[in-house]
Amino acid sequence: MASWTLAIDFGTTYTVGVVARGSDLQLIDAEADGSSRMPSAVFLDHDDLVVGRAAVHQAAFAPDRFEPTPKRWVGKPEMPLGGRYVPIVELVGAVLRRVGDEARKVAGGTPATRVVLTHPAEWAEGRCTVLLEAAGLAGLDHVELVPEPVSAAAHIAGIRIRTGEHVAVYDFGGGTFDAAVLLRTPEGFELAGPTGGCDPLGGEDIDRRIIEYLGTGPIGQSDEWAALRNPADERWRLASVQFRDEVRQAKEQLSFKETWQLWVPGLERKVMLARSELNELIERDVERTLDILEATIDAAGITARDLAGIFLVGGSSRIPLVADRVWSRFERQPGVQGDPKTVVALGAATWRPRQDSGARVFRSRLAMVRTTAFLRTGAAAYAYVTVLEGDARASASDEPTDARSLDEAVAGRGGELKGRAGYVESSFSPAEVLGAAGLERTFSIEGDNGRTAFVERYALIDGRLITLTARDSSSHLLDTIGYRRPELPTDRFTEMCFTVEQGDAVSVQERMVLVSGGTGHRIIAEGFDLPPGTTPDLWAQQRSASYVDNGWEKGAERSGRILGRPQVAASGGMGDVARLLDGVPAAVRTFRQVGSTGALVTRVWTAVVDDRGYSVVVTLPEGAGGFKPLAGHALLTAPATSAGQLARELTDRFKRGWLQSSPLPGRPGS
Repeated sequence: MASWTLAIDFGTTYTVGVVARGSDLQLIDAEADGSSRMPSAVFLDHDDLVVGRAAVHQAAFAPDRFEPTPKRWVGKPEMPLGGRYVPIVELVGAVLRRVGDEARKVAGGTPATRVVLTHPAEWAEGRCTVLLEAAGLAGLDHVELVPEPVSAAAHIAGIRIRTGEHVAVYDFGGGTFDAAVLLRTPEGFELAGPTGGCDPLGGEDIDRRIIEYLGTGPIGQSDEWAALRNPADERWRLASVQFRDEVRQAKEQLSFKETWQLWVPGLERKVMLARSELNELIERDVERTLDILEATIDAAGITARDLAGIFLVGGSSRIPLVADRVWSRFERQPGVQGDPKTVVALGAATWRPRQDSGARVFRSRLAMVRTTAFLRTGAAAYAYVTVLEGDARASASDEPTDARSLDEAVAGRGGELKGRAGYVESSFSPAEVLGAAGLERTFSIEGDNGRTAFVERYALIDGRLITLTARDSSSHLLDTIGYRRPELPTDRFTEMCFTVEQGDAVSVQERMVLVSGGTGHRIIAEGFDLPPGTTPDLWAQQRSASYVDNGWEKGAERSGRILGRPQVAASGGMGDVARLLDGVPAAVRTFRQVGSTGALVTRVWTAVVDDRGYSVVVTLPEGAGGFKPLAGHALLTAPATSAGQLARELTDRFKRGWLQSSPLPGRPGS
């Protein structure tokens, strides 16, 4: 076979693979028993990872070596199995390898010319990176990623939906719920707005509710029930595995029958479960998914009446209550085509990405640590990105806000604008901003060179006010700015979440600021495209000269080599100061300025990494000291570093007391 595509839907409970030869699609039987679904389970057998039904079978003998749903762990660096910690990427890689090996057998032993992996629409880049790394461990090349709702739509609605029409995908699977609205384009389907979802929520949670419910009946009063639920020996562990299979089968059969009998191993008795009882158990969960779907439709700027269809995907969506409630809530009969458990993989096999426009996507590498004791109280982080194209300029800011609504968040900004001389507002209306429901203001201001028109767009995302600004003549650059969800734990880190689609003539400046309220302490991390022909030394001198030009006195000047680890680029400690990136020489300069509130001292570190100039600037009151712990809050992360790798590295640093070994004078307990 000269050319073929492998599509894999790595699910929470089951994994499905498809081999595509042109329009011919073949589901892969990874278990050699006629089933197209392989359990995503993993079992650690000494140093080997066993997957699928073999893993489920071995679980009864050593449950501490078994993980039934490794997908739920993606986003964490590792998990305990058999007394050791196993990287999550290895668990996922073992599942993908099994499907890849079976697919090659179907394809006559030749490698796939294209591999498509699906993922939940809400997964940020960090989790997707884990999926890509796992594919590499599995020996899969030429890998592309596609959101699950997009691939599902490609299979179930591609023929009947016309260009320009919208569809909603309700994806209720084994471990997660995803909702998305997609727009049919000439090239296929694309997301029409932000996705919605709930993780965890799926078939595994329904199974657990059934077991808990059965325990409230007569069988729950027996000693045998306690032994079945918390097995202490091999006999009861085997019975527990068999019982979970009985529960799963009962749940599935109740989609077709009103009642079903379960056999309870160990207790050696039958129990009757009715569909009405199951509906009661999951009614709140189903209503929750409908709320999410409704919010997702609203966020796309349309109503349910505007949809060409609502399509049910995922094994849990086969429960009759789901279709009934979707029809009742949205007054639309939902559509199902084929087996909801396989449509995602089948759609991925035929999915094709949109044609590349040739633009590169810039992703910031800046982040800030904000939960060490030093800055835990009263700290605020701000992020800014500026896009330049000749004389055209556009910018975006990301500021924390306690506002309960977008109108409330932008009220202050409106007051500032209206207070400027010569301000004239042209319009202020709802608009889609970075995939969210937002506002757009157009206005002009009278200046020395006449009246200048501006465009500002606002969105409230993750509790932060996002503001995009440009002159009207530069407004096309606003459409190059994107926003991605945070990958690092938001209770400990603040990330620069902006992205920029770069053409050949576009350059990007990035800036993050972390301030400690009322103390005068501030950290600024910046990144710049270097002008052509600029050397690192010349750029460092130019950055430092800007401080002298602004009235700062030049103080100590020295250079050093920045230390670090190859896996993660971060700020931490260069000797007694800080580090930016591994092995990169950095110039360090100190400046002093006297103002009405007293003297301030600023220390600037400058370095060049991958043809971009970076600086970390720390300002604090003269005599306060403590440059090392303060500068350590700024992070420069490597683009190829996964969120899991970064989290492991930072956790290790904090365990060693990093950033807390040199408290600031006068700040007990820092």
